[in-house]
Amino acid sequence: MIKKQILSIFLFMLVFSFTLTLAQVEKSPFDGKTGPQKVTEAVWDIQFNWDLVAITGGAGNAGVVYIPTIERFWVSRWASGNIYVISKTGTIVDSFTLAVTGTRGMAFDGQHVYHSVNTGTLQKVDPVTRQIVGTVTLPAGVTARFITYDPTADNNNGGFWVGNWNAGALNYFLVSKTGAQLRVITNTTITGTYGIAFDKWSAGGPFLWVWSQGSGAPNPQNLIQLSYATGLPTGVQHDVRADVGIGQPSTTGIAGGCFITDQLIPGKVTLGGVMQGTPDKLFGYELATTTTQTILFADDFESYTAGLKLAQQAPTVWTTWSNAPGGAEDAEVTTEQAYGGTKSVKIVYNNDLVKDFGTALSTGKYKISFYIYIPTGKAAYFNTLAAFSGSSSQWGLEVYFDVGGGGRVNPNGTVPATFQWTAATWHKVEHVVDLDNNLSQFYLNNNIVHTQVWTVGAYTTAISKTLDANDFFGATINDLYYIDNYVLEDVFVIPVELTSFAATQNGSKINLNWSTATETNNHGFEVERRIDDVNWTVIGFKQGAGTSTKPNSYSFTDDISTVSVNSIYYRLKQIDFDGKFEYSNEIMVDNFVPTQFAVSQNYPNPFNPVTTIKYQLPANDFVSLKVYNTLGEEVKTLVDGMVNAGTHEVSFNAEGFASGVYFYIIRIGQDNFVQSMKMVLMK
Repeated sequence: MIKKQILSIFLFMLVFSFTLTLAQVEKSPFDGKTGPQKVTEAVWDIQFNWDLVAITGGAGNAGVVYIPTIERFWVSRWASGNIYVISKTGTIVDSFTLAVTGTRGMAFDGQHVYHSVNTGTLQKVDPVTRQIVGTVTLPAGVTARFITYDPTADNNNGGFWVGNWNAGALNYFLVSKTGAQLRVITNTTITGTYGIAFDKWSAGGPFLWVWSQGSGAPNPQNLIQLSYATGLPTGVQHDVRADVGIGQPSTTGIAGGCFITDQLIPGKVTLGGVMQGTPDKLFGYELATTTTQTILFADDFESYTAGLKLAQQAPTVWTTWSNAPGGAEDAEVTTEQAYGGTKSVKIVYNNDLVKDFGTALSTGKYKISFYIYIPTGKAAYFNTLAAFSGSSSQWGLEVYFDVGGGGRVNPNGTVPATFQWTAATWHKVEHVVDLDNNLSQFYLNNNIVHTQVWTVGAYTTAISKTLDANDFFGATINDLYYIDNYVLEDVFVIPVELTSFAATQNGSKINLNWSTATETNNHGFEVERRIDDVNWTVIGFKQGAGTSTKPNSYSFTDDISTVSVNSIYYRLKQIDFDGKFEYSNEIMVDNFVPTQFAVSQNYPNPFNPVTTIKYQLPANDFVSLKVYNTLGEEVKTLVDGMVNAGTHEVSFNAEGFASGVYFYIIRIGQDNFVQSMKMVLMK
């Protein structure tokens, strides 16, 4: 994230004044009234700021939601049923008309889009068929103008924060998916709320962000952060008019709908919305990051002497194709252009500057990023190498910025792509190479341009699954460009780490419970059941937490009253928003009530790192099942509470434990049954 200083800017502008009609913007009845409070200004980076009137062909745009499963924005017209479908890059895809009018806000729960239409009923819409498939009736007296989805509500079953700007009813209401009221945040100070977003990513959270029309234009249109715990403003807020609203006449520009997602730009959380005005704007700010990154190398070129060769000044970190710092291939440090500071490195015809990563990287995920400036009438070229060894090098990515604004990626390979760029401006370039998953992704200005299997390479010959260098080459007489803020990062993505998965039987009900330590990009879990030797059947779905560094717990109940087999097997299919999935281990439930206490040897044994422990109860009883090391120290509690009669399985995940001998001890009731067993962790 490019850090920005917040400046005090005094602008005096002469503009033609005009007022939007009510058909174009929807104003709060509190327009003209002032709101409170002492605030702290945050640092905000704009990811995009698009003209919605140009995109949709008209004004009156209000609500917005990003739907990651189809990679599209939906934008609504508040005075009609029109919904406009917009791509991740800000282009119109198509539009459709909903059977109800007046959508002010939208929220996505992982499967459906819920529309708030300024009534006491939410409309549930299938994003694929675009049809209304259900409704949610809100508590008496609650009207929904704004809406956001809260996956943590109702014991992780999910719910919605809704409300309106009505006089005497400014509160924020949390309701379940069935419309039951779960919580109320009393609000008497923030007027004109039009948008709301649930933020589970920001440090110190979770938070709610509310977007207020306040005193109306030309006054501040603040995104205001609320503490989830207290419901009170934290003091952090941002006036959207101060940056997104620049260029709108002072008489327009008021808050519209709000959205938040971590699925739009990899590794980033986007908070944005619709700014109603002339023109309407669809915008996004970078709010937080969802990856842990370690900078392996960074160079802003400020420490070098302008007019001298780069590799000659820094031969231990930069070189050339022929390993000849100071020669004709070496590039010059210059003050002619700079993205940040005063200096950059200038690449001209026959320069061949190389950033060698040393020993080739063979595992992990890495991001290469830099800024590039190409003057009008000029061109540029760079590549990323799997192996750097002169003519024996292995090309993984080639990018051409051609004269005139066209661009090509791997044009000589089996997976080519094209793009457009603008001369005489700085562009953000990012290349992500995931060696663990053998994936290459090229981004320009935060928009993905090209994706392919890394080892397919830039040509038709396969390459090694390694990452070794970047090469900036002045390939033609037209090549002249500048590079600044070069960074190589080790990107550690938080996985979906399943820490437990267990089943208990209560008569004809099987209760499945599982927990995660961390989650990234987690759309959710399909619950699958098998009652024969082959066939798995999907019996349910639980919405995931998206990206979370906090533990999350889930549960699902299966009715087996019509199942007539003795053994039933279950597993989870964890699905990412991009469609990737992974299965959990299987657990088995015996479909009968045992006649005595028993515990079985864990299986497998030895194990690495997951094993399953099976025990049975003839009646409901208190169960304690704990794991100990050879010193007698307790290292893990697997069960500690009342358990129903039946046969049960518990998974023990020993990830992070040292190899060796461990013991598990089960105690049932008041020492009705006590038994210990040995197991071996072998890594």
